[in-house]
Amino acid sequence: MITAVLLAGALAGCEKAPVLAKGDPAPPFKLEALRGEALAIPEGVTGHPVVVRFWADWCPSCRAEMAVLEKQYQQRKEKRLRVVAVNVGQDRATAQRFADEFALTYDVLLDGSSQVARRYGVNALPMTYLIGPDGKIINKIIGEIDEKILAGQLDQLMEAAVRGR
Repeated sequence: MITAVLLAGALAGCEKAPVLAKGDPAPPFKLEALRGEALAIPEGVTGHPVVVRFWADWCPSCRAEMAVLEKQYQQRKEKRLRVVAVNVGQDRATAQRFADEFALTYDVLLDGSSQVARRYGVNALPMTYLIGPDGKIINKIIGEIDEKILAGQLDQLMEAAVRGR
C-alpha cells in the first residue's frame, strides 16, 4: 500500500508540463489578489501589455528582482503596463509580508495550490511571461534577470503593444 501511494505521488510529479512559446495565447486563469478582489488573466487586462511573474518568498532571485520589477513598473505604468505577480504555493500572510517588505504596488495574486503555475509550465522561480495586449505570449524569461536586460525586455513589450494597436 505504501509503495502504491509513493508511486502515485511520483507519477503525479512526472506530469508533462505545457510548453508555452511566443505567439501562443496566454492560458486564462482567475486568482484572488492580496487586495481581496479576483483578477482574470488575460481577460481582465485586455488591451494592456502584461508581465506575469511567478515567485515565492524563499527564492533569492525573486527577492532581488521583485524590487527591480517595482521600479520598472513605476516607470511604465502610465503607458498602461500591468504587472501581475503570482505567488506560488504560499499562504496569504507570507505573500502579504513580502509585498509589504518591498512596498509592491502592482497586483499580487495567490496561487496557493500552484495550479496556475503548472498550467504555465513553471519549473523554476522566478519565471516571467510577457503578454501582449492581444493576450498572446511575447516572451518567457526563466530564472534570474538583471535590471538592464529586464528594462530592455519591457521596452520591447511596450513597443509591441504600441504596434499592436
